[in-house]
Amino acid sequence: MKNKKIIALVCAISMIFSMFASFTVVSAAEQGIALEIEQTTATKAVITAKAVGYPTGISSSKIAISVPEGATTAIACPMKSDAIMDTSIPGVASCTIGLMENTAVPNDVLAIFTVTMTEALPKNFKSELVSGSQIAAFANDTDEEPTLISVDKGTLNATSKWIEASKFEGTTVALNEKLSKDTAASLEADNENVKDVYVAYEAKKGNAAADYGTDYVAYYNGTQLTKDQLNAYLTGKFGSIADAIEKVTFTYKSGVAFNVQLVSVNSDDEAEVAESGTIGGGSTKPTPKPTPTPTAGVKVTADKTEISSDGSTRVNATVTDAEGATPGTEVKFTVSSGADVLDFDGATEATVALADGKASVRVYAKKVGTATVKAAYTYTDKDGAEQTKEGTVTIRVKNTTVGGGSGSDDKKPSGGGSIAGPSDSMNPGGNWLGAFTDLDSVEWAKPSILALSLKGIVSGRGDGTFAPNDNITRAEYCQILIGAIEKSAEYADSEFADVPSDAWFYHAVSVASKYGIVSGYGDGNFGPYDLITRQDMALMTYKAAQVMNKDLSAVRTMSFADAGAISAYAAEAVQTLADANIINGVSDTEFAPKANATRAQAAKILYDTFVKIN
Repeated sequence: MKNKKIIALVCAISMIFSMFASFTVVSAAEQGIALEIEQTTATKAVITAKAVGYPTGISSSKIAISVPEGATTAIACPMKSDAIMDTSIPGVASCTIGLMENTAVPNDVLAIFTVTMTEALPKNFKSELVSGSQIAAFANDTDEEPTLISVDKGTLNATSKWIEASKFEGTTVALNEKLSKDTAASLEADNENVKDVYVAYEAKKGNAAADYGTDYVAYYNGTQLTKDQLNAYLTGKFGSIADAIEKVTFTYKSGVAFNVQLVSVNSDDEAEVAESGTIGGGSTKPTPKPTPTPTAGVKVTADKTEISSDGSTRVNATVTDAEGATPGTEVKFTVSSGADVLDFDGATEATVALADGKASVRVYAKKVGTATVKAAYTYTDKDGAEQTKEGTVTIRVKNTTVGGGSGSDDKKPSGGGSIAGPSDSMNPGGNWLGAFTDLDSVEWAKPSILALSLKGIVSGRGDGTFAPNDNITRAEYCQILIGAIEKSAEYADSEFADVPSDAWFYHAVSVASKYGIVSGYGDGNFGPYDLITRQDMALMTYKAAQVMNKDLSAVRTMSFADAGAISAYAAEAVQTLADANIINGVSDTEFAPKANATRAQAAKILYDTFVKIN
C-alpha cells in the first residue's frame, strides 16, 4: 500500500461522524455488519459485531445494537483500546472506534457485547443494528481518506445478518409424556397417607453430570426457567406437582440423558417412586430426598392472632417426638402472660388430649391488650427420662377485628388479591390489566402501581380496581417486597410460631427472615395479619436495600416534626429513606410513623427503591 495516512483523532470522538458528513455515502451489496449471537448461559448472551466485505480494512466505526432494557451490558472493542462505549440509552448499547490507520485486515471484529439478564433470556433472543451505526473504510489501497459506509437499520446490507440465539435447540420432551399429572394430583390429594410429593431428576452427559444452561434447560408454559426456579416447581414450592408435570418441558442436546421420577413420601417418612421415565435414553436414577431424623418439638399457631374485644380464636398445637421416644398423651395450654386479656372460658389453664399429634383449645377475649398462650408437651425420651417441650403464640385483642376474617392461617385476609403469587412473579406482565379504575385519588403513586402490576409484583382486586387507600398487612408487604428484590426463587425455612408452612406467605416471610429483613416481634411471632405501620414498612425496605447493595445516598435533608415518635429501631431507616427521596411524610411536616401503611404507599416505596431507574 502506498503512503498510508494516519488520520488523527480530532478533539473528541463525538466529532468523528460529523466529519463523515462530507464523505460520499455508498451502498455495497457485499459489505455490511454481521451480528453473531451466542447464548452462553440461561441468562447471558454474547453478541459479536463483525465487518464483512472490507478487504482494505476499517478506519472507524460506530456499532449500535438493540439490547433488552434493564440488562447489564459489558462491551469490548478489540480494534481500539480507547474506544467509547455507551449503555446510557435504555435498550441500546453502542461502541464507537476513532479514526485510525488503515490496517487492511478484512472482517474485523468491531465490538463484543456481553448482555446479562436478571431472568432467563427468551428462547429466541434477538438483537438488531440500531439506526446510527456506521463504518468508515478505505475504498482501495491508494486512498488516503476513508469513505463512509452507512449501515443504518433502514439500509442494512444484504450480507449483514443477525443470528437467533439457538443454543438450546434440540429434542424437547414434555414432562407429562413421562409422568402422569393425574397420578400426582391423586397423591397430593391423599392427606392421610401421603406427607410429600415431588419430582426428582438427574441429568447425565456421559459419566458426568449435565450442565444446566449449557446441556439442557427447562421451560414452564414456554418461559425459560433458571435451575432454582425449575427445582422450585418440581418440589411444589411454586404450586402443585400436577401443575408442574402438565406445564414443564425439557430441551436437551444430543448426548444428554436423564431420568425423572414422581416420588411420594408417606406419613412414616418413607419415600416411594410412584412413576419414572427416561429422557434421552438415560437410566441413572435420582437419589430421593433424605428422610429427616425426627426431633421433638411443639409448634403453636392460632386461627387468628388478632381478635376483637368480644371475640375468640382457636389455638392449635402440633407435636413431634424424638426418635425412639415414648409419646405423651396430652398438651397443657396456659395463658403465660396477659391472663387479664384472655382466658380459656374463665380458666387460665386447659389440658387437652392429643389426637394424631394435635391438640387445640379455644381462647376468649376479656379486654383490649396482648396475651401469650403457651403449649407444653411432656414425653419420655429413649433413655427413659421425662422431657418437656414448649411453644407459644401471641394473641392481640383490639376494639375491632381486622385482618384474617374468620379463616385459618392458610388463607389470605379478607379483601385479598393484593399480592402476585410466585408463578405470577415468574412471568412479568401476567397480571397486567392495562389500567385500574380507581387510581385518580393517588396520582402520585399511579406510575408505581402500574409498573409493579406490569411486572407481576402486585395485582388488583380482580374487579378492575386496586383499592390504593386500603391498608396492607405485614405478610402482604413482605410478599411484594421479596418479589421486588427478585428473591422469590430462593429457599428458606421459618421458625415463627404464627407462620405455618402451608400458609400462602410462608415462603416470602422465610426468605425475608433468612436475609435479616424481618425479625418478628421478639416473642417468636411475626404477626402476618397485623397491619404494617409506616415505620415498619420503612425498616423492611431499608434492610432489603442493604441486602441488594442499593445506593441510598442523601439527595436532601428531611426533617419531621414528629420524629420523636419514631421508634428507635426504625429511626435510621426512616431518616435514610427520607433523605434519599424515597419516602415522604403524610404532610410537609409529619411522618406518622405508627399510622398503618396503604397499598398505594407500599407500591410507591417499592418502585422508587428497587424498580425505578433514576
